[in-house]
Amino acid sequence: MKHALTLTKSKTISPPPSMEVEDELKEFLKAWATIIASLSYSYFISSNLPKGIPRFLSLFTLLPFFLSRPLFSGFLSGFISFLANFKLLHFSFNDQETPLSAHKSLFHFILFASLPIKIKQDYPQNQVPNRVLPLNLGLKSLLCALLLFAYQKINRNLLIFCGWMYLFNDVAVESCATLVGYILGVELEPPSDEPYAATSLRDFWGNRWNRMVSDALRRTIYKPTRSFWAKFLGRDWASGLALVATFVVSGLMHELVFYHVTRVRPTWEVTWFFVLHGVCVILEG
Repeated sequence: MKHALTLTKSKTISPPPSMEVEDELKEFLKAWATIIASLSYSYFISSNLPKGIPRFLSLFTLLPFFLSRPLFSGFLSGFISFLANFKLLHFSFNDQETPLSAHKSLFHFILFASLPIKIKQDYPQNQVPNRVLPLNLGLKSLLCALLLFAYQKINRNLLIFCGWMYLFNDVAVESCATLVGYILGVELEPPSDEPYAATSLRDFWGNRWNRMVSDALRRTIYKPTRSFWAKFLGRDWASGLALVATFVVSGLMHELVFYHVTRVRPTWEVTWFFVLHGVCVILEG
């Protein structure tokens, strides 16, 4: 009898999967409702304040929320904790250069603040890159599914997993950009530009991979840091320092995204990975 009671007490009753999905959906919708409310405040209140310290202080209470709130996927963490923070920081101190200032409606402001999208620029004809592999969204989706099948059923190879991760990220973000572009009737920048065709680390991080994040970091970290230190160190040294600072910040933000996904204590391996790449980019010259 005692043995039976012990078994009964030690047995944990898990909620049915439907309840877990319902709870996750509620939390997901609650998070997005709070995000939309916060960005609406940014649009109606902060945008009417002078750029600089007054606007930054009006947004200061929102930034820790975006930074610390546990989110429910790596994508949401990347979109909100990473990109939205840096877009709002840039919006705090700039009127003309920030992409958010160009959007006069609340709907446009929320979309461009919370999603990794940017209106496509008109490039000169001689700057239009030639495509190495002209893959469209449909072909990328098919390759992504094939690589996932190969990894799960045939061979758990690291290279296959890396290829799948690239395609999965690219397909997800490009699908988002395609949908928003269709709704708004505008053409948006592609999320990446054939990173497998990069000729150097500088080309990979600066021009080809995750271009929306690169653009946000360039505006909020690299350019201000270079501009400040150029007065004391000269442009060359200031550029190197700004580059390292940018990779350090990128590493810390990626560490945060990994924490939101894994919910385990950070090992700082991700941060040091980006620091190492920053040093390598400088050594490339």
